[in-house]
Amino acid sequence: MSLNHQYYKDNVMRLVGGQLPKNRKQFYLKVLDNSLQQGMFGYFDPEPREGKVIFSNDEAFIMLDNKNICVVDRSLVTFDPETGDTVQVRAYARRDFDGYCVTGPKPETRTMSNGTTYVVESTILGGRAVKLPVPEAKCYELKSLIELLETDRLPDGFRHLTHMLVDAQARDFEIVDPVPDDIFRTPPAVSFSVNTRKHCGRVRVFYNRGLDSFGIELLQDGERTYFDDYVLFNELGTRLHDLIDDGAWNRIDVDLIAAAKKPRKAKQLAQAA
Repeated sequence: MSLNHQYYKDNVMRLVGGQLPKNRKQFYLKVLDNSLQQGMFGYFDPEPREGKVIFSNDEAFIMLDNKNICVVDRSLVTFDPETGDTVQVRAYARRDFDGYCVTGPKPETRTMSNGTTYVVESTILGGRAVKLPVPEAKCYELKSLIELLETDRLPDGFRHLTHMLVDAQARDFEIVDPVPDDIFRTPPAVSFSVNTRKHCGRVRVFYNRGLDSFGIELLQDGERTYFDDYVLFNELGTRLHDLIDDGAWNRIDVDLIAAAKKPRKAKQLAQAA
């Protein structure tokens, strides 16, 4: 359940106003929870933030960085800091298989006509499409399967299937790209390994020509743990999500940079005791 954004918009100055620097006239409020962040050009992914925790209550802590007041949902954090701690906060961001955020800048090497190379950084509004790291398919049915995996949205409404595969640490991709005469004997397929709390092993997604449907097979340590050869195209994303996704992607990573300094008097009393 998301935080009450309106509550913090209305009350943030009452909660932390006395701790804000006097020489700064403007602050931006950022709320980091499991709600989707949407702008003029679609969903966007939050950048990592670093700052000092200046307030906390039962549901959230408030951190001050260079220009933002950040309200962070405590129910989602991997580390729950104390007031006064300096921390780095990384909320979920959709990423490509190369690790770059899909809505952030990405370096690209280009070559001029004279052979000189140069590097540019580009950002695509709304985010770059995430492509499977597989060779270009020749089989029409395999092309359709790959396109579905790259474009199908998940039930959360925010991610595509390929985003989920990145979150599931998908690797070691392989494809079966048959000629038309072999489509029954060797069905077109995409297979890969994932590592989540729900499934750690191989996943094979294939096209079943006989039933004109898709199929899913899960293997763990070489043994089949799940098999279904009749999955409709509009069910594939939801079925893979239910079988693989463990929700860990939605956690907010918090790293302690510097612990709060304890009051000198309290430290002396503790030593005396």
